[in-house]
Amino acid sequence: GSRTAPLPSSNTSATLEEATSYPHWHDVVAGAAAGLGARAITAPLDLLKIRRQLQLSSPNATATSSAVPQHSVGNRVITNAVKTATDANFVGEWNILKNLYDICKREGGVKSLFRGNVAASYLWMGYSVVQFSVYGYSTEYLTWYFSSKTDAKNELEKEQISDK
Repeated sequence: GSRTAPLPSSNTSATLEEATSYPHWHDVVAGAAAGLGARAITAPLDLLKIRRQLQLSSPNATATSSAVPQHSVGNRVITNAVKTATDANFVGEWNILKNLYDICKREGGVKSLFRGNVAASYLWMGYSVVQFSVYGYSTEYLTWYFSSKTDAKNELEKEQISDK
């Protein structure tokens, strides 16, 4: 299939095929590239988000017993019952780059930030392909639809003027 945009004409029976051609596979390629690029950029941030969520829901984070083992962070020992995210590996709200660097250092380099990313990449690519294609077809149809209405209205006005 191809995308078409109506040409300006006075013909009220304009069709989708009487205009310039724009192949729809462009939408598929652009959507796939956008989805893959977006996932590549956001994968490390997604990893960090999941790690923080898991850390906050760990048994040590919600324990209320006084029998919680001692945790050492830096030079201090934490003995309180509730271990928060700021006491753990993720200190502070804005240390994202430091946390990503620490993960790389601990788990085998930059590749560790993208481990298990293939399935999510396919998901994002598929989503973006559908989104770009629907947008392309919708734009094409709406452009044709409103152009046809405008052409019909112009023809009707011309007829009314010529009847006078």
